[in-house]
Amino acid sequence: MDGNTSELSGILKQLTADQLKFVAARLNARTDKDAAETIGIPSQTVYNWSNKSEVDKAVKLAQLDTIEVARERLRRLLVTAIDVVEDEMGEDKKRRLDAAKEVFDRAGVAILQMLDITSGGKSLFDLDEWKRSRQDRLSEAQEIE
Repeated sequence: MDGNTSELSGILKQLTADQLKFVAARLNARTDKDAAETIGIPSQTVYNWSNKSEVDKAVKLAQLDTIEVARERLRRLLVTAIDVVEDEMGEDKKRRLDAAKEVFDRAGVAILQMLDITSGGKSLFDLDEWKRSRQDRLSEAQEIE
């Protein structure tokens, strides 16, 4: 991470959600007023921020590194995204299975590679039995549809 990116990251972490949205909007807006309108807040709110100089500095640095702004916004959305996936893991077996697979895929975990790190690398279950059980559950889910 270069100096500008590191400085920008530090500033972004201190901003409110509205200020972070403002920084992102300001990258494409001609003026502060236009950016405020884009995110649906009064322009006077922007001018009254006690840390307006930090927000302005974030805008200048963000113009050099737009990826860092997007990264911070995504980081803040992670908890909400996890809640959505968790909600999908309701009573419907097929939806539960799809949601679970999505979590594993996004986390970069191959289901068949999961091992308990305290087991010394030994599988904690019979793989063939697990595959048969999994296939049975998939068949049941397909029958329910």
